[in-house]
Amino acid sequence: MLISVTDIIKKSWDLYAKHWRDLSVYVLLLFLPTLILLIIGVITVYLTMYLPASALINDIITLVIMLASVLFGLWASLALMQAVKSLLLDSQSLSWKESFAKTLPFLSPVIYISILTTLVVVGGTLLLIIPGIIFMAWYLFTAQEVLFNGQRGISAMRGSKKLVTGRWWSIVWRASAPTIIFIAISVAIQQIIIIPFTFLNSAINLQLAQNIISSLANAVFTPLTVTAMVILYFNAKETPVTATSQPPQTSM
Repeated sequence: MLISVTDIIKKSWDLYAKHWRDLSVYVLLLFLPTLILLIIGVITVYLTMYLPASALINDIITLVIMLASVLFGLWASLALMQAVKSLLLDSQSLSWKESFAKTLPFLSPVIYISILTTLVVVGGTLLLIIPGIIFMAWYLFTAQEVLFNGQRGISAMRGSKKLVTGRWWSIVWRASAPTIIFIAISVAIQQIIIIPFTFLNSAINLQLAQNIISSLANAVFTPLTVTAMVILYFNAKETPVTATSQPPQTSM
């Protein structure tokens, strides 16, 4: 039987609370690309104002840095996933350097499967919305299949689909509910923290403060959402659907 939503949330929080020192490194690393982009954005605005001729060069540099930041953010997310798996199943704490080194060989396959999955989901959505949603659910675990099961391309997609088929709604509910709850808590905290900044006279400064607070809060809560998905993935693998089994009921 699949783990309940309540247990996913509880186990995610317990792991985070117990190993927050180890996971805080990933919070900073996940926040770093956003911070760099914010700084580059501010610099670009001022350069464009005072050096209009350099606008094209600034745009090119910004685009390169943006792509590098997205790539680094993906790598950091995979490293976090690897660290969570090690803490969850192996009771072993990996340093951030070890996690990054272990996930580096999987970075290209994950990028490839992400592009392939996106094309399939978008294609299904363009035909009809329902197929797109179904495809999205089927391929929830493609990154985990690559990282933890050594699958590649279509094999990773088939492995993910196998875990979801026969219990589509149960998997979708358990994947989405913890994420929605964590995001709701994050948004509530952001709204509280931003209150003192609403008294800023400059709209630009207020927007900058909101962006920084939002990005930092998202980075802080990312270990919880990643842990929830890792827990669900391995629980799904431990409780495969058989020909005679019935789809488990949704439960909190």
